[in-house]
Amino acid sequence: MLYKELDLPAIPNDIIPSKEEISNSTTDTIPKHTSFYQTFQVNPELHKWLKDYINLTDEYKAQFQFLTNHIPVHIDYGRTAVLNYLFETGSIDPVYTNFYSKDKNDLLDRTHKIEIPCYKWHVLKTNHLHDVSYIPGTRVALSIWASNINPWFVS
Repeated sequence: MLYKELDLPAIPNDIIPSKEEISNSTTDTIPKHTSFYQTFQVNPELHKWLKDYINLTDEYKAQFQFLTNHIPVHIDYGRTAVLNYLFETGSIDPVYTNFYSKDKNDLLDRTHKIEIPCYKWHVLKTNHLHDVSYIPGTRVALSIWASNINPWFVS
């Protein structure tokens, strides 16, 4: 399974910073920023809420992501799965996360096209080829990875 929505509690609005507050916060330099990908540190109130309400290991990494334009086909470095929560898709039109395999000629073949909703927890397998379709605005998400995320893929 490459994508799975999870029945976890919604993040309360009063601890979600605005896009402007996030962009004015400390940037996270891992992974390296690009013209289409930026990361920012999570505020202490949200960290506390995550520890209280989401079943994560003590050692986890959480950051806000800003994605713009088209995120090219890639495999994430240093993680096999990620827990995400979208706040804004960055578009009034559907934005898709696509998964790919390579055919016998090493050409990409899209195997899955997923429209991910806002305000819903989901897990993505990031050790498979994937991209995000064109985003005219800024997609804002919370992205978390930890050692115990992979078990959430068990059906």
